[in-house]
Amino acid sequence: MKKIIYIITFLFAATQYSYGASLKEVLDVALEKDPLLSSARYKSYATRGDKTEACGKLFPQLSVDSAYIDYNQDKAGSVLGSGTANTNGVIDGSQTSIGLTLNQTLLDLNKLADCKMWRASVSRDDAGYEIAMEELIYRVVLSYLNVLSAQSDLSSANSEVRLYRELKKEKEHAFERGVVSQREFFSVSAKHDNAIANKEKAANDFITAKERLKNLYDTDIPNEKLLVIKDGVVLSLVEEASPEHWADVAEQSNLGLIRSELSEEVYKYGMKMEQSRFLPTVDAFANHTDYDSDFDRNGTLDNGNFSTETIGVRLNWKLFSGGSDYGRVRAAKNRYLSAQQEAAAQRDMVRIDAKNSSRGLIVLKSKIEASTTLLEAARLEFEAVKKGSESKTKTKSDLLEATLNYLDARTQLNKARYDYVVGVMDFWRSIGSLSVQSVEQIDSLFIAPKDDIIRMSGVFESKTGFKQSGQNEDILMELLKSFGNRINDFMI
Repeated sequence: MKKIIYIITFLFAATQYSYGASLKEVLDVALEKDPLLSSARYKSYATRGDKTEACGKLFPQLSVDSAYIDYNQDKAGSVLGSGTANTNGVIDGSQTSIGLTLNQTLLDLNKLADCKMWRASVSRDDAGYEIAMEELIYRVVLSYLNVLSAQSDLSSANSEVRLYRELKKEKEHAFERGVVSQREFFSVSAKHDNAIANKEKAANDFITAKERLKNLYDTDIPNEKLLVIKDGVVLSLVEEASPEHWADVAEQSNLGLIRSELSEEVYKYGMKMEQSRFLPTVDAFANHTDYDSDFDRNGTLDNGNFSTETIGVRLNWKLFSGGSDYGRVRAAKNRYLSAQQEAAAQRDMVRIDAKNSSRGLIVLKSKIEASTTLLEAARLEFEAVKKGSESKTKTKSDLLEATLNYLDARTQLNKARYDYVVGVMDFWRSIGSLSVQSVEQIDSLFIAPKDDIIRMSGVFESKTGFKQSGQNEDILMELLKSFGNRINDFMI
């Protein structure tokens, strides 16, 4: 009877712990290689260039122009060479000029609105980059948790198959002796087959989860390098407050809502830009040009240098453009109204999601507390049955069934813990606070390799009476072999 006790003890020790790569390490790799994050970054850079181009039109525009004209004319009005000039008779020569022109916009609401629109676009695309970062963090954490959860499920499924296999043998022997009914034996046999199917599904889910994580991490994480949530950890990652409070927080900091509001602002300035086409524009200009002339006019040299200067103010007012400007105004106004309604709708949804997520955390924490209570009850039952098996008042079948209940309670608690962490991520994302610092908080929930080894050693010492030594490992191996299994069969 002690054989099954030792195997069960090792089974629980082996299915709860593994160690290695942290969540932060996975995220650091994903930040370097994620194409969606890079795309959002380049889009933000491009928008900054558009803003510089649009706002630059409001500042002074300075340009230089120059010309060289060669004259060759044999009589008045007949030009043989390049260039034109008012001449009288034969002329042969050239003229060089260089000028400097300065333009400054004094009043142009179209350019001003265009500049403001692109400034708002920069803020909007910056928010888009933050959203891409948030989505990447969410995908990394969720993929990592899915792997750990799938690993836990597979470990439990492996253990369940082993236990049902032994229980099936016990029921079969009991049925042959006439101790149990055929229906009871068939029921256990069906549960064994179902456990095998669950194991196959768990194995497939684990492989799929690891492939998705590999797509982010760029390499496959060995099973022994995966962490698990600490036993007995208090999962209180969120301060307690009313759902209405979190709705107010979300309305101020939810990234999706911020981007929608900035899009509304972009379209507002786009509408103003189109409306300003009907207004006059005023700009000032100044020019200075130097000329250098070298002419031979009718045998007489006519050389000289001179310059011209102009300064003025130009007014332009478009009175009619065939209706095209009116069409642009109507289109821009409707785009603005559409963005306004979209932002209002998203604001309502953000408040609802924040309140729902905060209430959901209360439910998930209650589920952890209930699962912890059930696990403790299953543990006490297991201990009682184990003592009964040692005193011959309980059968091996009783011990296997108690172990299955204990295993199921452990699985449910693990699932509740992972569900809580996912719920916390959903909550953080709903209020706009999911960040790299959030990953560090979640990382603190996982057991470290050194602590893991210590805890496994403690489990062996407290529940089996063994010390962690080569001799005792040989004893345990012999017990497992005599039970028809290998030690690796109990581990992922």
